[in-house]
Amino acid sequence: MAIAGGKLCEKVIDGAAFSDIFQNMTNELNSFIAGVAAKRSAYHTAMQLTYISDMGAKMGESGTKFARVMSTEIGLDGRESRASIYCFIALEDGETKALGTVKRGDVMKPASWKAPAKHARGNIFSPDNGLTNCTEYGPAYMRG
Repeated sequence: MAIAGGKLCEKVIDGAAFSDIFQNMTNELNSFIAGVAAKRSAYHTAMQLTYISDMGAKMGESGTKFARVMSTEIGLDGRESRASIYCFIALEDGETKALGTVKRGDVMKPASWKAPAKHARGNIFSPDNGLTNCTEYGPAYMRG
C-alpha cells in the first residue's frame, strides 16, 4: 500500500508494487505530512489569510526513487485552488551524479517540479521526523 492524494492505494511501478517501495515508511510519511500540514495551517491562522480557507499538504505522484509531497491551498469554495511541490522524500538509498549520496527517508528541497535539489534537509526517520528544517513554505535553504 502507498499514500497518494492522502489515501492508501495500490500502484505498480516497473513491476514492483508500491507496497514494496514504501515498505516500513507509511507511518513516518504520514507523520511528516501531518507535521507539514500543521505548520501550514498554523501559519494560515496566524496570518489571518482570507483568500483561502486552509493550507495543507498531501502526497503527490511518486516515482521509484522519490516521493513528491505537495503543498495545497484550499479555496473558500472548499476545492484545492493551488498546489506546488513542498519537498521530495527519498524512497531508497542511492547515489547519483546530480545529487550525490541519498539515504532512504531524506527530505530534499525541490529544484523543479520533477527534480529534488542537492543535499538533504532532514530525514523522516530522525527523532524530529525531518520537520526541524522545514517551514510552512518548504525545507529551509542551506546556511553556511
